[in-house]
Amino acid sequence: MKKIIYAILILVLSFAGGHFVYKAAKVKNVFDEMYFAEVQPVSKMYTSTSFQNLVSAQVLENLPHTVRENYLPNLYQEAYKSDALKNNEGISVFFDKNEETVTFIGTLDYSKDPAGEKFEGFRFAYLYRVNSKQLIIREIELVIASNELEHQDSETNDPEEIAKFMEKHNISEEDLIKYEDYFLYDKVLTDWFAHNPKSRFSLDDLGNVEILREQQ
Repeated sequence: MKKIIYAILILVLSFAGGHFVYKAAKVKNVFDEMYFAEVQPVSKMYTSTSFQNLVSAQVLENLPHTVRENYLPNLYQEAYKSDALKNNEGISVFFDKNEETVTFIGTLDYSKDPAGEKFEGFRFAYLYRVNSKQLIIREIELVIASNELEHQDSETNDPEEIAKFMEKHNISEEDLIKYEDYFLYDKVLTDWFAHNPKSRFSLDDLGNVEILREQQ
């Protein structure tokens, strides 16, 4: 009986060890690290580098399991707590297990709607593809949305529409450029490294990743 238990234990340890080696071979940069920690942990327990560490630090929302891992089929979600951001900011991270992608979304809301029923502002998006090791910085979009039944939501990257909105709210082009770096580098990456000291990467060394801008 002891021999059988011993053999089973060896098989379990070999499988776990092989899985760790497999993951280590695929993790070439910090975005891989985030992806595999989120959607392919060795067990249901969190790994040493994990978004759960940011939840514990009160940076991310403690989303229910049914929301975090079942936002949509094969789509995982993490979201920043409002207390960890300025009043008009929002950050969410989506992991697509089928497409093997990570999408970071930062938002700036100028609607000043205390009820949160409206959104008028900018959406900043960054798409990482695990297979190609490329991070695509998407074009900034102007989004107008409302929960009102008769309201027609809109989103555009038309330079003229964006310029009108910027003038209305006294927003400079430099402000948008700063925010483009802010959401990804000053918030998501900085917070990841601050609360995951065992990460193999750093702000100065993100790993093997090509950062590109979306072609207009």
